[in-house]
Amino acid sequence: MPPAVHLQGGWDDFFLPGMLSDYAALRAAGRQVRLLIGPWGHGRGLYTRHGMGDALAALDAALLGGRPPSGMRLFVTGADRWADLPEWPPPHEPTPWHLHTGGRLSDEPAADGVHPSRYRYDPGDPTPTVGGTAVGLSAGRKDNRRIEARPDVLTFTSDPLPHDIEVIGPVRARLYTRSSIPHVDYFARLCDVSPRGRSTNLCDGIVRLSGPGDVRTADIDLWPLAHRFARGHRIRLQVSSGAHPRFGRNPGTGDPLATSRELRPSSHEIFHDPDRPSAIWLPVFSGAS
Repeated sequence: MPPAVHLQGGWDDFFLPGMLSDYAALRAAGRQVRLLIGPWGHGRGLYTRHGMGDALAALDAALLGGRPPSGMRLFVTGADRWADLPEWPPPHEPTPWHLHTGGRLSDEPAADGVHPSRYRYDPGDPTPTVGGTAVGLSAGRKDNRRIEARPDVLTFTSDPLPHDIEVIGPVRARLYTRSSIPHVDYFARLCDVSPRGRSTNLCDGIVRLSGPGDVRTADIDLWPLAHRFARGHRIRLQVSSGAHPRFGRNPGTGDPLATSRELRPSSHEIFHDPDRPSAIWLPVFSGAS
């Protein structure tokens, strides 16, 4: 790689996790590297004023012998502002938000004696998805209320927030699960719910489990993000077993996807008790320049 490198991605770009790894590796190798992350999908930033201006500044410096921009510049969604950071991830506090019975999400741990949440998944009618890191004009932040109304999607929602919460960094979820068959998927999606009820997707991730077991642990890495949950908004976590057609549906048989002919429905339990504390960890950020 040349001494100076310019990278540009978006929060809805399916290449973003790899680009963040590249940024760290280039810095470790002594390169002068710039990373711009905006509120767009793959390749869309170059058509914006901020994306084009940052790229041309780097090109001008390379051709004219100047000093190119370096470090990270990222857009904080929900706050509608740009932030400059020297590294990724920035200093943050991974804060668990726990799943509770009745579809609640809280920063307080679950209490004793609660029953698991249940749903049924049918690959013959696969759980659909909207937005996210898909390629094309369908990518991005969308209203998820139609998806969340389905019986094969669980939602866990916080109370209205008493103050703003800004999260910048990696996001992960851990679900304690039990399924009626060994070959299953678990999809987790983080959403911001407005006071009027619109549920907007922020980031998500999926994991495929195979093999025997009673209660199994599904560790899911969601897309990184920089977002401010405003006072009065609510934090929501979706849990399901698919996001079709963005991710190929799991037939439930363990057979190769190209040749599988059978579609096997499955029943699922998501536990949220003190011994099996399902939760999502948000990277709470203390401040930015």
